[in-house]
Amino acid sequence: MTITPILLAALCTSALTGLGQEANNQRLPKEAIPKISVPSLDYSALFDADRSREIAGQAPQFAVPNSKSITPATDGIWERVDMDTQRWTLRVSCDNALSMNLGFGRYNMPSSGSMTITDESGEYRIRPFTADDNKSHGQLWTPVVPGGEATIEIVVDSDQKAYVVKGIELTSINSGYRWVHDAAERGSSESCNIDVVCPEGNAWWDEIPSVGVYTLNGYLTCTGVMMNNTDQNQTPLFLTANHCGVTNSTDSSIVVYWNHQNSYCRTPGSNDSGGNGDGNFNQFTSGSSMRATRSYSDFTLTQLSSNPNAAWGITYAGWSRASSASLGAGIHHPEAAEKRISFPDTVQGSGEYWDVNWGEGRTAPGSSGSPLFDGNHRVVGQLCCGSSYCPNDLNDYYGRSLYQSWDGNSSSSLSAWLDPAGTGAQAIDTLVPGGGGDPSGACCVGQSCTYGTEADCSAIGGTYQGDYVSCTSYPCGGAPEGACCQGEFCSIMTQAGCGSEGGSYQGDNTTCGATTCDNGGCEAGYSPDCVGTCFEDAVYTDWVGDGYCDDGSYIPSDYGYGGPEGVAIWLNCAEFNCDGGDCPDCEGGGDPTGACCFGTDCFELVEAECTANGGEWVGDNTTCGANTCGSPSTCDADVNNDGTVDVGDVLALISAWGTNDADADINGDGVVDVADLLVAIDAWGPCEGGGDPTGACCAANDCAVMTATECAGIGGDYQGNNSSCAGDPCGGGDPTGACCVGTSCTTGTEADCSAAGGTYQGNNSSCAGDPCGGGGGCEAGWTADCQGTCFPDYVYEAWVGDGYCDDGAYIPADNGCTECPAGVAIWLNCDAFDNDGGDCDGDPTGACCVGTSCTTGTEADCSAAGGTYQGNNSSCAGDP
Repeated sequence: MTITPILLAALCTSALTGLGQEANNQRLPKEAIPKISVPSLDYSALFDADRSREIAGQAPQFAVPNSKSITPATDGIWERVDMDTQRWTLRVSCDNALSMNLGFGRYNMPSSGSMTITDESGEYRIRPFTADDNKSHGQLWTPVVPGGEATIEIVVDSDQKAYVVKGIELTSINSGYRWVHDAAERGSSESCNIDVVCPEGNAWWDEIPSVGVYTLNGYLTCTGVMMNNTDQNQTPLFLTANHCGVTNSTDSSIVVYWNHQNSYCRTPGSNDSGGNGDGNFNQFTSGSSMRATRSYSDFTLTQLSSNPNAAWGITYAGWSRASSASLGAGIHHPEAAEKRISFPDTVQGSGEYWDVNWGEGRTAPGSSGSPLFDGNHRVVGQLCCGSSYCPNDLNDYYGRSLYQSWDGNSSSSLSAWLDPAGTGAQAIDTLVPGGGGDPSGACCVGQSCTYGTEADCSAIGGTYQGDYVSCTSYPCGGAPEGACCQGEFCSIMTQAGCGSEGGSYQGDNTTCGATTCDNGGCEAGYSPDCVGTCFEDAVYTDWVGDGYCDDGSYIPSDYGYGGPEGVAIWLNCAEFNCDGGDCPDCEGGGDPTGACCFGTDCFELVEAECTANGGEWVGDNTTCGANTCGSPSTCDADVNNDGTVDVGDVLALISAWGTNDADADINGDGVVDVADLLVAIDAWGPCEGGGDPTGACCAANDCAVMTATECAGIGGDYQGNNSSCAGDPCGGGDPTGACCVGTSCTTGTEADCSAAGGTYQGNNSSCAGDPCGGGGGCEAGWTADCQGTCFPDYVYEAWVGDGYCDDGAYIPADNGCTECPAGVAIWLNCDAFDNDGGDCDGDPTGACCVGTSCTTGTEADCSAAGGTYQGNNSSCAGDP
């Protein structure tokens, strides 16, 4: 009687086990699995759109997104695998797509769940996605699968099915039409390019694994690089280009593919090199959180949601913040194809970009965001734009993010992320994981510097300089020397020594010659303008003859060039051929300056300013010396300021004898001596005149010279002792505005407009919006932007409403518009262009007057500051 239950239990167990095994081996026929189809692809229209995107400098597209809301509760089919397990399956398709990839806007897989995605044949299978792929952003974006159909399968314990039903939502089905698709037609990247596995890449194998190609939102693609930081802790910080479109709302959709490269070296220039490679997309990292981004210097830094698998050998690239770069390499994925390496023959820093010309290899769409390495194998920037392509010899432009965007707000600069400890490091080397836990640093053996751990350094008899200290700062000595100019005096020293002496370093290994320090006192790479201000040489290369008269109207630092902040450049002199013909007059920043006397007070002004304010002009290019405007007044000899020149002042002179005491140096010759004593004797007795010092006083826009008390009595704004009315400190100059002569629009004063026979459009009006009805004075097929610059109409068609705010951040000539003015940015953030079709956040800006002070901001900002708004897109030029 006791045998029966045992036997029955055994039979039941056997039967259930058999059912489970049989169910595991059985699957529904493909036709029985529900399928969701998305629209077919219009290849011709897509390729036309791709050309427009390329002209507009946008990230290349490889797929078409289709928004959906698909869940295991509403779509697909559930089936029982065994007594404890269930499976959900769904097919998605596009009948003429070359590839498919998926975006799950909600992904929260339970512990027992596992999701696989296969192609239509079932032969191509992405590795299972599990609970380990749950991220804080709650999304999952998949790699591509070849072909026009993909099958999604989720297997989960029955008691956790509800978590899948509620926790998984497919929100984007993306149909691929080029580049990233099947093995037979993956796409090429031009035959002149060099595979990273070729001998040319042998020296770069610490850096090659750090570079990856990625997809974004399931339909865009670019290149990026994993970056090292001064903590050397393998934080997965991934650098790419701002224009590639990674934002706070798209960062979670990134899928980075690692080690996608050909297995052998294809001979550059051969048909093989120009054809399909054999790389795969098996190694990938999905998801990220954006850390910093900035359109200026075109960078984005995002932190990947997880570190790549250690077995893949991914490295973390070193970087340099230097303002110049030696020749290194560009590593990239042109057209999202297998990884290539290119070698430049010139690299020049210019404003926010590195200007690169290639000696071997080129780049292509899809290479955007890829790193430029210097000769020390350190990243100095990322690819923004350019026109290089096999076999042309045109240039590319890399954002100088490490140099130009290092400091500032953590959301728009790199220092907080790449130097989290605030070490101030100028450069660090590539980190290759797996070498042990000890940190490395500079090791000095004599003046020779190597890099290794403290133990390694000790083993070779060296002196360890500290963790993460770099050899680039010459910690062991032996720094190169060059000419150092201190005024016209030249000496040879290191760059650091020259800087500490207040000199201008002329470059490594330069020598002192007869003319070495004749460059206006500017440092190497800088030259003086018409008024002697030192600016980066690149300014002159880019701005002389660019169609704009640089007569103090433009400030190079506002455009990313080297030079003093907020100081305008003057190029309208003979030395620069009247700004290459851009300026109608050639006065070099107005008349030359010279000494101007107001009584015995001396100021260096132009002649017109001097005479207009009642001064006595001494002559062109004269300077203010001790007695340029006559002997000091008797009150100047009153050293102790008691109103009388007497023995007390003589005692004060004797106390300061031989020094350069400013109060006792009556004649201003730099030393207190017998000459000052003789002046005091000549002025012996009560001071004549005396009284309070005078200065410029502003009453509304009128200026007069008087004492501070007198100025306050008329309700004026005193400008300071010994200030003058030169330079229009009260803003009394005539305002400017748009002037229409026929349909041509220029900017000037009302008087100038009337003299030219034009119709004045009002103070602080601009040529933006075509006020003269002639395309803003532009030729047919061209239109003026918010600043009055003419660009071809097709630029507006491609750029207005394209998702990027064109507020002076982008230059059409650098993004495929060969007929656009070189180096000139476009401005579309005004009412005439609906604030760039809504791409620019916030209201347009303009000049704001608070008293006689002029700033630029929105109308609301101006009103809040109690100012008077001068109109959208007006500027502080012209003294509004």
